[in-house]
Amino acid sequence: MNRDYEDSVPEDEIEVEKEIEIGISDRYAVGEKIDDDAEDLEEDGSSAGEKYAEVSSDDDDASSDYEESSNLCVKLASDLLFVLGSLLYVILAFDPIDYYQWSGSLSIPQDVVDTKTDDAFWWAWYDENGLIPEDVYNADDDVTLYDWYENSFPDEGHVFDVGNTYVTRYMILYFSAAMCFFLVGIMSFWVWRHWFALVMVVAALFGIASSLFVVENERLAIIFNSVSVHLFAFEAIYLLVFFRRQQQVDDDNMDLATKHVIEDSQRALMLGDIFFVIGTLGDLILSYFSLVGTFRLPHAYAAIAAAACWFICSCVYLLVTSVEIMRSRAERNDEYDDGQEYMTNGQQTAISPDTVPTVEKEDGSE
Repeated sequence: MNRDYEDSVPEDEIEVEKEIEIGISDRYAVGEKIDDDAEDLEEDGSSAGEKYAEVSSDDDDASSDYEESSNLCVKLASDLLFVLGSLLYVILAFDPIDYYQWSGSLSIPQDVVDTKTDDAFWWAWYDENGLIPEDVYNADDDVTLYDWYENSFPDEGHVFDVGNTYVTRYMILYFSAAMCFFLVGIMSFWVWRHWFALVMVVAALFGIASSLFVVENERLAIIFNSVSVHLFAFEAIYLLVFFRRQQQVDDDNMDLATKHVIEDSQRALMLGDIFFVIGTLGDLILSYFSLVGTFRLPHAYAAIAAAACWFICSCVYLLVTSVEIMRSRAERNDEYDDGQEYMTNGQQTAISPDTVPTVEKEDGSE
């Protein structure tokens, strides 16, 4: 605004024009500040969103790690129970060997052996074949005859009485093994969330039922056992042929060593599945000999071999799970070490001389 204009215009109008100019300038300044604040808010919102995404991702990773760790613990407990149940099954398979060897040493006909729970039949056969000792046969008291009869047979492993029947060592072993497999089925369903694990649960329930009728109703126990081994065989075949193929491992982000470990574990699991199939198919075939009443000493030896396949399978599963747990623990330790190293390096960078800002003094020096 030049001098001539100021001289020709009244002073109060000049003041008004100055105030208008100042107001316009202030409005521009306020507008620029609002724009700056909006940009800052946008940056803060974007930063907060990124932080939320990072935290959410960390939470998802932590949840996934926790679920994986829990599943591995359940798998370990399941495999330990499988080993225990298979070991009891092996011991169970040895139990009737003494009886068949004893009956063979006395040349007892198989039709007599097959009626071992019929005391009257045994008495008649012993009497007809002159197997009752003379001093026992001529004894005046029934106690002598009863004691000889009770001690002339192999020990059945009588443990305690229950009402009108009794419980034997064989029943306890059988029940305990079946209960282990029942728990294995429950835990497998928890880990895999797949219907095939329930097949083991049902198979184990038939095994439990079979163990309860071993003494009271042997025929019913054999039928329940046959149903049980058929279900176990179905599960073993499905596990080998179908289920393992569905368990594909995403190896895109894996290092070579980890990939090799997983591939070796998969091969070991396949080997365990093969032993499981052999053992269950062996039991399935042997169950038919029991159903038709032609189970003999050679079949008892075959039952031991089948039970041994179960035990080998369970040991392989336990070994694979143990390796998987150690690998998972090593990966978590590596991630923790990487995090600690990142935090340490970040703190050192934050306080390093290269990152400290310089301030220029009024005289131009820093």
